[in-house]
Amino acid sequence: VQRQKQLELEQEEKLRRQQEIERQQELRQQREEEEVQRQKEAERRQEEERQRKQEVEQQEELQRQREEELKLQDELDRKLEQEHELQRQRALGQQQQQAEARQPQQAQPSATAAAIAAAEAALQSAAEARNASMRQLRGEGLLVQPPADAMRDATPAQ
Repeated sequence: VQRQKQLELEQEEKLRRQQEIERQQELRQQREEEEVQRQKEAERRQEEERQRKQEVEQQEELQRQREEELKLQDELDRKLEQEHELQRQRALGQQQQQAEARQPQQAQPSATAAAIAAAEAALQSAAEARNASMRQLRGEGLLVQPPADAMRDATPAQ
């Protein structure tokens, strides 16, 4: 009987130790799973932050491109406006020269001819500046289809 009780106690102790080992293994496995979940969550947050930063950088780049495009478009508009004004002045000068040609000829060259020559030189300069701006815009991919008035020869007709 004593031996029987001793064996039962040993078996109970063995069973208790086995249960404790299993409980420790379950706790270890649970801690490992929690650590894996924490790592996954940290990776997810890092990826979200990386994507957010990338979106901000893309927005900033788009804004910078828009501002540059607007600046170049303003410059092109200003040069086109200057060219149109010079063409208008040239046309007025030609009208005045034609009117003077109908009047009796004077021995010395008229001030109008000098004004016309200056207007033509300024018009040529504006046309060259406009062409350079348009080449720059096309080179940067900001001007794909040139405006209709740029399609014709940019040098003023003589």
